[in-house]
Order: sequence, then structure tokens, then C-alpha cells
Amino acid sequence: MLLLHDMKQWIKRKGTVYTVIGLFIALVIMAAIIVFFTGGSPRKAVIMIPPGATEASVRDTLAKYYGDAYAGRVMQGASFIGGKLHEKPGLYDIEEGTSLWRVIWRLNGRRQTPVKFTINNQRTRQDIVNAVAQKFYFTPEALDSVLNDADEMAEYGLTPENATALFLNNTHEALWSNDPKRVVHRIGKAYNQFWTDERKAKAAKLNLKPEEVIIIASIAEEESTHADERGRIGRLYINRLQKGMRLQADPTVRFAMNDFTIRRVGRDMLMVESPYNTYRHEGLPPAPIRTVEPATVDAILNSAPSEDLYMCAKPDFSGSHNFAKTYEEHQRNAKDYADALDKRGIQ
Repeated sequence: MLLLHDMKQWIKRKGTVYTVIGLFIALVIMAAIIVFFTGGSPRKAVIMIPPGATEASVRDTLAKYYGDAYAGRVMQGASFIGGKLHEKPGLYDIEEGTSLWRVIWRLNGRRQTPVKFTINNQRTRQDIVNAVAQKFYFTPEALDSVLNDADEMAEYGLTPENATALFLNNTHEALWSNDPKRVVHRIGKAYNQFWTDERKAKAAKLNLKPEEVIIIASIAEEESTHADERGRIGRLYINRLQKGMRLQADPTVRFAMNDFTIRRVGRDMLMVESPYNTYRHEGLPPAPIRTVEPATVDAILNSAPSEDLYMCAKPDFSGSHNFAKTYEEHQRNAKDYADALDKRGIQ
């Protein structure tokens, strides 16, 4: 009995020792994990993981900002929880001091930082696709192919030819990893929301489609830097359309020639062959000649009826215009402006 009692005491003491050893090992492991996962990121970085990335390319991207050691810890930590960071494309804005665990949590969970992109006074289609695509992983050509998709554009009442009417001056938000079709849907959603039933009704009252109002607005914005006269300019062009007159808008000639530095449109320029040249072709250009402010569209939709048919820049070079109802009156205004140009030696 004594021997049995001694054995029980020995086992009890050994068990206590093993328990203490086990707890110590557990604490060491826990401390190691805490140290491993809680080290803060050395500095702020924007990590981009493109579709089709590899483990090596993700590690290289991390190393570029944080060095090999930290990049290795991120990859090891992700592997520890079964994460495959190369399969989680996106853009991740990592603040300085962010814990290693949170970095892994962001990347592995695809908790991306939304990308804000602004469409602001781009003129040509190429300008537009370049401005948008530079914010994402896709190319301008990929975005342009979506704009050339008739079925896609039909969702917004547009065609591949006038697809740029979709782009109002505005700020949008999307994910860097979104494909071009999804980004277009974002922009298109804002376009559809802008064109309320009330705005569509006002356009219809002018015998215009939404995209036609935008085309007129684009000409009005190119004509004047003064927002307060753009509605009147738009109404002038509507008057000319309704009378079957050619618009004869100088900005369309600059657009046709792809030269926006021209200050004085000469007679030889009026003969350039382009569907955008409203001196040679009746009706509206096939698409806007720039992205426009929503406020300009509203100014035209809400503009007061007028008898204006002509306009000419004022000779004081203020950027505002003299308006005329008759060609004779317009000729006098045009002469005053031409004389002012000659006086300044502007060709």
C-alpha cells in the first residue's frame, strides 16, 4: 500500500511538472505569435495585386515597400491561416503602423480600398478612356471596347458612336480590380440617375434626346468660360436646329482638327472634312466634343426661350459674348471682334 501511495505522489508531482512545462511552452508560442503578428508596418504603402499575380510577385511587391524580412512574415502569416494572397487581386491602402495581422486580414479578405476617379473636362474619346483607365488595372483599349459594344451602350440609350455622352463631369468610386464593364456600369448608373423623368421631359419638350442635350452642352462649354451664359448659348443652337440652320460652331472645327489651341478659326479651316464640322454638316455632331458639367445641362434645359441665332465673342476679350437675332447685327459684332483680333495681332 505504501508503494502504491508513493507512486501516486510521484505521478502527481510529474504531472504538475509537465503541466507547468506545457503552460510555459504554450505561453512562449503565444508570445511568439503575438510578436509575429503585431509588428507594425514600417510605412504607408499602396499594395496592388493584379489579376494573375503569383506568390513571388506578391512577395516582391511587399518587399519593395517593406523589405524582404517583413514581406516574408506577411507571406508566412497568410500561409499559416491558409491564405493565398496572389488569388486576392485588388488595391490595398496600408497605413503606417498597421499590425502585421491586420495587413494579412486586409489582403486575404480582399478588403480593398475604393478608388475615386474624376471625369473632368476631357475632350476626345481617347482622353476619356486614358483618364479613367489610369486609375485601374485594365488598359484604355479594354475600356474602349466596352464603349464599342452596342448592347452595352443600349442600356443607356446610347450607341458606340455617341458613347462619350455617358461621361458627365463627376467623381465616381469603384474597386481597382473591377473590370472595365463594371466600371462603365458604375458611370452608367450615375448617368441614368441624373436623367430623371423630369429632365427627360424637359429635353423632349425641346425635341431633343438626353444625349443631344449633352452634345449641345459640350459646344456651349467650349464656347464660353462664363457659366452664366451657357444656357443662353445652348438655346441659341437649339433655335438654329429648329430653323434648319447649320450650327456653324467654331469649337466643332477645333475638335475636327484636333487642335484646341486655335484662337481664330479661318475660312480655310471651315472646309475641313469631318462629321464634327458643323459649318459643313447639318445637325449636331455625332458625339459630345468634351465631357460636360451637369449644371450646364440643367442650364440649357431650364433656359428661357429666345430669338438668338448668332453670337460672337466680345471685343474686350472678357470671354463673354454678344448675341444677335439678325445676320446684319451679327456682322457688326463680328467686325468689332475681328478688328480687336487684328489690333492684338492674333491670327
